[in-house]
Amino acid sequence: MKEILREIRYFASFDDLKLEELSKICTIKNLSAGEILFYEGDKPDYIYYLRKGYLKILKNQGSLKQVYIHTMSPGVIIAEVTMFEQMNYPATTEALEGCEVLVIDRKKFMKYFFSDVVLLQAIIKSLSMKVKYLMNSFERETSLGIDFKLAKFIINNAQTISTMKHKNIAFELNTTAETISRILKKFKQNTFLESTNPIVIKDLNGLKILCN
Repeated sequence: MKEILREIRYFASFDDLKLEELSKICTIKNLSAGEILFYEGDKPDYIYYLRKGYLKILKNQGSLKQVYIHTMSPGVIIAEVTMFEQMNYPATTEALEGCEVLVIDRKKFMKYFFSDVVLLQAIIKSLSMKVKYLMNSFERETSLGIDFKLAKFIINNAQTISTMKHKNIAFELNTTAETISRILKKFKQNTFLESTNPIVIKDLNGLKILCN
């Protein structure tokens, strides 16, 4: 466990003794695709660090709907805001594929390790990036319509859009694959796209004008 911790950037300032002590309050948890790490509103008894795989963050909206916020990649602490605020987990976290997560006892971590300045700086930087993702998600949800959301999504992902499946785009934009396909066909008719499956951009400036 100590060797695993040594590789994590958040603990770069920890010496061997400190890493040894930290290792005593850590375990490894493996998740299967679709498995929930924690639900929005759960009590934060643990701090989680994603070592392998991808997790999607979902926020409740009403009694039946969950809104996609962001996909987390390996190398990040999850829900670090709970280390600064007396609050439960602010969103649901679900495995997109097989994941390996480092689990740290929150109460002991806060008591014995949270005073390290370098650690705090790294966590605050990570938290600021999460705020950016949240604002981007809010902007998507408050856009004028799905046409504009999709056009902006294509612009922002111009380099990789041809590799993306309609169903994955639909999930990120909180709509259906059928809706995405219908709008893509309209974009093609308007000569913004060369093809819709795969998505190949023909007139990027035209899409930008549409967004404006």
